[in-house]
Order: sequence, then structure tokens, then C-alpha cells
Amino acid sequence: MTNDLVIAVTGLNTGENPQPGVPVIRSLRRAGFSGKIIGLAYDSFESGIYAPDLADEIYVMPFPSAGLDTILSRIGQILNRTKIDILIPTLDSEILPYISLEKQLKAMGKKCICPPKNSS
Repeated sequence: MTNDLVIAVTGLNTGENPQPGVPVIRSLRRAGFSGKIIGLAYDSFESGIYAPDLADEIYVMPFPSAGLDTILSRIGQILNRTKIDILIPTLDSEILPYISLEKQLKAMGKKCICPPKNSS
């Protein structure tokens, strides 16, 4: 796997109800990915953001219920600080908002890994 690619992953909580972002990142690393991984968290209490050797950088995101404009604005702020090539939302609550933002993200040169909107 290339080492100049930057992947952003959400869902970093590892508590009683673990989220899938941490296993996604660990899987990428075990598969040989040596590029930068950006962790996207919803608050500073998500335990995965403190795991050693997991993400290279962490950014706090607004909750999906904040709306598409707020999410897109925050992504723009993050992109002013760091590069992101691929965004992997891992939580059910994120899927529809990120599917709705795919065209805008693509226009920004970013790939979002989401199921197609019409899948069931």
C-alpha cells in the first residue's frame, strides 16, 4: 500500500459499545498501510483517540445531526490544516449525511467510502 495516502476514519470509541473505527484503522495498519491516518472523533472522551500508534492526528467533528453544511464546513477547516485523500465514515448515523456530501467531497478531490444511496 502506498505511504503518501491519507485516510480519515470516524468511530473511535472503544468503551462498552465499541465503534468500528479502531478496528478499521488497525486492519489498515496490519495490511501494510504506512500512510497517515486521521482520526475523526465527536468528543475528547472517545477512548480510541488515546490509543498509541492508532491515528497520526485527531480532529473533533460535529455530530451528524448538526447538518450537512456544518459537517462540510468542519471538513474544510480540517483540510486547511492537513491533507485527506479518503474518508471512511464507520457509524450508521454518518452514512446518510456522508452519502449526501459525496458530490461536494468529490469536487474537493476527496473520496468517501460509502455504500450507494439506493442500497438496501
